[in-house]
Amino acid sequence: MASFKPTKIPVVQQLGEKVTEDTRYWKSFKTTVQVKEFGAITKIDFSPLPPHNYAVTASTRVQVYGPHSQEPQRSFTRFKSTAYGGTFRGDGQLLVTGSEEGLIRLFDVNGRVSLRQYNGHNKAVRVTSFLSDGFHIVSGSDDLTCRVWDVSTAQELFRFSDHTDYIRALAPSTRNPDLFITGSYDHTVRVYDVRQEKCVMSMDHGQPVESVLVYPSDGLIVSTAVALPAVAPPDCY
Repeated sequence: MASFKPTKIPVVQQLGEKVTEDTRYWKSFKTTVQVKEFGAITKIDFSPLPPHNYAVTASTRVQVYGPHSQEPQRSFTRFKSTAYGGTFRGDGQLLVTGSEEGLIRLFDVNGRVSLRQYNGHNKAVRVTSFLSDGFHIVSGSDDLTCRVWDVSTAQELFRFSDHTDYIRALAPSTRNPDLFITGSYDHTVRVYDVRQEKCVMSMDHGQPVESVLVYPSDGLIVSTAVALPAVAPPDCY
C-alpha cells in the first residue's frame, strides 16, 4: 500500500491594509445615526453657513437639527396640514415653507413663531425658496402658478401662469437675483426673469418634472422626471 502524503498548504503572509488618503477619509466617518420623523419627509435643506444645521420638512412640522445632534434644536409646528419645502435663506437666519393649505410661512431660525404669512395661493404650495438677493421669496403651487413675494411686506409682486399642471420643482439662480427656474407635471422646465415679468425660456423634458437644479455657474440646468409607463396599443380584431 502506498504511503499517504498530506497536502501541504502554503501559508501566505497577510499584508496590512494599504493606507491612502481615500481610506483615511472614509474611516473618518462615524457610524450611521438614524432620526425618525413622524411622517413622510418632503425636503431636507442645509444651512449655507457653519455649523450647517439642516431643516427636515415632514408631516405638519419643520425641525432644525445640528450636525452632531439627534434631537431638534428648533421645531416649527404651526401648520394645520402637511408642510412642504422648508428652505434656508443665504444667511441661514430665515426659513421659508409652503403647506397643503396654500399658505407660505416665514420663520426666524432662532425663534418659534411665524414672522410672516403669505396669502394668495388657493391650493397646496409644494416648493418655496429665496431669490439670491434674500429680499424676495418665490413659490410654486398646485394652482398652476408661481409667484414672487416681498419678504418684508408679504405682498405678492409677480404672478406667472404659464404652466398647465402642478409645479413641483423650483430653483433660484445663484448669481442673478432676477432669475429662477420651475419644473412642472406639464413636462416643461421654464426660466423666468422678474425684470421682464415673463418666462424667457421653456424646455420640454418629455415627462412630469419632479426636480430642477441650477449649476453654480448658471450655465447649466439639470432636471429629473417621473418616467411614465409605456401604454400598450389596443388589440385589433
